[in-house]
Amino acid sequence: MLTPQQLALCHKIIDRVSSDIIGVMKAFTNDAGVYDNIVYDLNKNGEKQFNKDGKIKFNQNGKKQFNDLMEAANKASSLDELELYIAYKGAKEGTRGMWEKLSGPTIRQIKKGGELEDITLKVQKYARDKHKEDFSLDDIHDDIHMEVVRRFTGYLMWQANIMIEQDKKKEQEKINNKSRS
Repeated sequence: MLTPQQLALCHKIIDRVSSDIIGVMKAFTNDAGVYDNIVYDLNKNGEKQFNKDGKIKFNQNGKKQFNDLMEAANKASSLDELELYIAYKGAKEGTRGMWEKLSGPTIRQIKKGGELEDITLKVQKYARDKHKEDFSLDDIHDDIHMEVVRRFTGYLMWQANIMIEQDKKKEQEKINNKSRS
């Protein structure tokens, strides 16, 4: 477990690679299946649903769901605990819930061995090279990876909010343009 001093240094080092984490998050959210599940209210076939007046239904819970994920990551004592939470969300929501579709890709994204792992190794190497006296513990990898994952889930929450709001605005502009025609 990282000491408070190590954690503070770790956050400073992670700040140096925040653009890498944001890049991984954007690639993740730009995947069509992930994007649609975040933004739209999809039916069990993965198709966009419409209101009675023909307007696209947006995922009303998307913002809250990603805020809950960020909070769970911040409270989780380990990556295994966070993975279990995400799997639970996927199982709980049944056949139409957002997390049924997103739990697998999200778990794969945060697991060790993926792109976030590469960032973790970069942070760990920098910490050991530049702050040897502060990072003398042999097993700091899991703690650093969890901090990278926490940052990722925070950025993911921001991005989900942006995506939902941008698509709502685009849809409203289409409706306004049609009514002017």
